[in-house]
Amino acid sequence: MSRFSVWIDTPTAGSNVQDYSTFSGDFQRTNGFALGGIASSIRVNSALRQANLVAVALVNSIIPNTQLDLTSSVGSLTSEFSTYFSSLATQSFVTGITGTPTGSTLKDDINTLSSNVSSLQEIFTGVLSAGSTAITITDGNTSKIKANSAISIYTSVYGVNPLTVVVSPGEVAMTFNAQSRDITVGVKVDGTI
Repeated sequence: MSRFSVWIDTPTAGSNVQDYSTFSGDFQRTNGFALGGIASSIRVNSALRQANLVAVALVNSIIPNTQLDLTSSVGSLTSEFSTYFSSLATQSFVTGITGTPTGSTLKDDINTLSSNVSSLQEIFTGVLSAGSTAITITDGNTSKIKANSAISIYTSVYGVNPLTVVVSPGEVAMTFNAQSRDITVGVKVDGTI
């Protein structure tokens, strides 16, 4: 646990801090304390608690085992935060996804995933000749179409859809009603199921 503590361990609205609606509408909160005016303890406690609560929560979640405390410098705290955030760039976060990144860093994972997504955007096409009822579209031996691929099918004529679809490694076989003209059929791999 960090060595930072929240201002007022157990706040009580109306006793040692203001409740939300009072604090949010307080004229001294919106304008600040006036020169020569008296700052009430409940108002000061409310302002300190709000700012301190967020700061302590961040320190406790980001650098929970720090030895820094009230007497530490801003530079020391900045250094610990920098060390933590720099360490994120050397961690691999993505697991359990088809085409799981093999990189050792978050940057490598992002590059690998971007490449995987780009490769999934390719549309494989073929022409269903006029009068034909069957077409098989292949992935050109790229191994992008798998038996468990989730696919989208496109045709160059609105409303023309396949009657049957069979997805196999490297290809998608489809049947259609016979068409009076050639139509282009496209298959896009959306992922795996």
